[in-house]
Amino acid sequence: MLKILMFITISIIFNACGRDKIDSRSIDLQSLSTKNQTSNKRYHSSFSGKYDPLYDKQWYLHEKFGIDINDSWSEYLGDGIKIGLVDSGVDITHKDLDGVIDFQNSYRYSDNSHNPTPTNYELNSDNIDEAHGTSVAGLIAAMHNGVGIMGIAPNVDLIALNVFSKPTDSTFKDAILRSDIDISSNSWGSDDKDGLVDDRVVLDAIDKKMIIDPTIFIFSSGNSAKNSDFNSVLNSRYTLVIGASNRYGRVSAYSNYGSNLLALTPGGDFGDMLITTDLSGSYGYDRGDYTNKFEGTSASAAIFSGVVALMLEANKDLSYRDIRYIIAHSSKVIDKIDPSWHKNSKGLFFSNYYGFGLIDAKRAISMAKEFIPLGEEESIVSYLRDGKFLVDNDIDIEYITISVKFEDNIVGKKIKLSLISPQNTHSTLIDKDSKITQSLDDWEFGANDFLDESSEGEWRVEALDLNSGKKLKIEDAKLTIYGHYK
Repeated sequence: MLKILMFITISIIFNACGRDKIDSRSIDLQSLSTKNQTSNKRYHSSFSGKYDPLYDKQWYLHEKFGIDINDSWSEYLGDGIKIGLVDSGVDITHKDLDGVIDFQNSYRYSDNSHNPTPTNYELNSDNIDEAHGTSVAGLIAAMHNGVGIMGIAPNVDLIALNVFSKPTDSTFKDAILRSDIDISSNSWGSDDKDGLVDDRVVLDAIDKKMIIDPTIFIFSSGNSAKNSDFNSVLNSRYTLVIGASNRYGRVSAYSNYGSNLLALTPGGDFGDMLITTDLSGSYGYDRGDYTNKFEGTSASAAIFSGVVALMLEANKDLSYRDIRYIIAHSSKVIDKIDPSWHKNSKGLFFSNYYGFGLIDAKRAISMAKEFIPLGEEESIVSYLRDGKFLVDNDIDIEYITISVKFEDNIVGKKIKLSLISPQNTHSTLIDKDSKITQSLDDWEFGANDFLDESSEGEWRVEALDLNSGKKLKIEDAKLTIYGHYK
């Protein structure tokens, strides 16, 4: 069975484990599971310029290093957009959430019901953050109703898929393959450990879903300050990978980094967490309906999902490729003195720690409104010959994957692996902090650095043993370039 753990930070783990677990919830699960099953009436928020009581504490929406969402609400609230929330259970009785749940399509895998409420198993498990799904849901879609907080996209149809009620390969596969979902929001991942994390079941499901029913897949980068390029799902060109920033405009200390990272949204950091919905009553992170103790790339992915919902409402023709392109061109470069920033030949700044920067919701939605979708996707495959890739075709690059087979044994070594474009843009796939605990033969890395550059010319891949300073020999490599003709 694929082992899954929530992307949560140490402070939250301590908060959850340091209190008494509960045996059951004082709600009628049977009646809630059938709520609104036969009714199409749903609450729809509107925005009159008035803010809900806890809005001032939602620094991640409106402060200097928030996402700048305010002005967008006068036009867009997520109407008509369906978000599949693949997570732990959601408290459907919560006063800020009870109007946004799509009960007909929500699902709890433990009992095959349409009631996504946390089960007793979730509430009492030391391995599951039982309030996580409720907190993520609030960031995305808490209603603008004069109560509590304000979600980014309160009028979406939130399809809560409670996979953690029965966390198996088959349940995660089913959640990924769910039909009629515009955005799949995934604030979870496999065990963070040294070495490769190959979630083949999930990756294959995503590949299949993109053929039969294209969806925008959003994933957290992870909370271990490790290389996200060591996760196969996050290297897929189909996944938009989001890291976390803090209140002061820097990457959060725990946020995973990598060449596959698209951008950051606020996730908080020690001392400055996010306020959001909590399990009602005495359950959850705090003994109340809201918590100010939520942080992590889980929060970041949820915030991004809400922003993408508003982008799709502005322009329903946008694909995952268009979303990636818009975010790359609209995000803000923050912490400019960080040495990880570099500029490609088309003037785009990129960092393995910041991606293309901090999401600017206002700019992204404005671009989305007038955006003409990118042309048909093209792909080019090239194999290493005499230490280089020679590419004759000229397309504008969107995303690149590369797999490498070493002649040398690299297990246990500290190495640096780089891909260099014909325009001399360097992408770092493995850095000095990555621990090599197993063979990387045929492992497929993903890279965003080369967006908008031309594919044509001579590409190089270089590997360096950082202990000896010597170059490592590469036996074979495969380069795949995805993009479109000008």
